[in-house]
Amino acid sequence: MRSSSTVLPLAVARQVDEVCDRFESQWSSGARPRLEQYVDSLGQPTPEPLRTELLRALLLVEIEVRRRSGERPDAEEYRKRFPTHA
Repeated sequence: MRSSSTVLPLAVARQVDEVCDRFESQWSSGARPRLEQYVDSLGQPTPEPLRTELLRALLLVEIEVRRRSGERPDAEEYRKRFPTHA
């Protein structure tokens, strides 16, 4: 789900979706990919506001797949991992 305040060009939105699909696919196959690695997967470094949007989208995917597997991820864990993105 994208923030209404962030409108990405269609090509960029597709890139974000492709990264999220790869990320979710890895989780589904039993791997536990690091969200941090995927944030910069569109280039080094991924420019803002794309970086924040990609982080938000990946975070939603990670939380969902972790919950489906019975985990209970909490906000504090993510605050520690991403202190500049409260």
